Amino acid sequence: MINFPISLLFLAALFLHCSCKSPHLKGYMKIQPDVYYKLCTLGEENKKALEGDLITINVTYTTLNDSVFFKGKRKIRLEDPGFHNSVFSCLTKLKKGDSAIFIFRTSDFFVKNLKIPIPFFLKDHHQMKMYVSVLDIQTDKEYQAEKQLFLRWVEDQIQLEKEMVKNYLDKEQIKVKPAFNGMYFILTRVGSGKRPEKGDLVTIHYEGKFIDGKYFDSTKKRNEPLEFIYGQEYMVIKGIEDAIGMMREGDKALIILPSDLAFGDSGSGDGTVPPFTSIIYELELLKVN
Repeated sequence: MINFPISLLFLAALFLHCSCKSPHLKGYMKIQPDVYYKLCTLGEENKKALEGDLITINVTYTTLNDSVFFKGKRKIRLEDPGFHNSVFSCLTKLKKGDSAIFIFRTSDFFVKNLKIPIPFFLKDHHQMKMYVSVLDIQTDKEYQAEKQLFLRWVEDQIQLEKEMVKNYLDKEQIKVKPAFNGMYFILTRVGSGKRPEKGDLVTIHYEGKFIDGKYFDSTKKRNEPLEFIYGQEYMVIKGIEDAIGMMREGDKALIILPSDLAFGDSGSGDGTVPPFTSIIYELELLKVN
């Protein structure tokens, strides 16, 4: 039997360990049995995420070769799931302003953490990366205070919106009562055509304006009537959809829409219509096919 010095045995074991390690893990530190971590940016604040906190992050999921398959902003309440290789164990290593990369086994990430099957396009991938940038960390007390402040702001906006509509109705001496959904519908010309049914292709002209009378959109000025399938979701805002259902071909109507029938609490996507804004449309149902 040959006796090797202990130092040689140690070096041999170390060599075998390193040679088995994936080249993708170079520069990473193991923080869980099958999760590896690399800090990319060190934040300037010393506020670390703790269990029960709410953490706001930019997150990106990629393959090991950095092919992106998800990117977004998330607000997560940190709760320990009680198992190894958890996202919780990763996020509690970070402070506000930090950015880091974590390498997971795909089975751990999707099945254990997200509780969904591994996506079909990752079936041949045993590992994946999660890029994380910490934007903010809030205690539950801080979050609840912010939430209450936001809810009070929403209530104020809703009340202001109602007052503006009331002032407009009084000024224009409009006596019509709101419909069941809160819309004010005033028929200004009676047509003789048929009413649209779900699935019909309808053609309309519309002009949209604010309560102060300023126009923000007009198919007439563009000379481009709008065609859409009546009853199909997301073709037009809900208020226009509801109004068209109350009209016949050839009708004209003036409608006043509260924000929940228009562009809601977020406003229009292009920023033309602000949040919590009631709007007025002059509608003409040109054709029903």
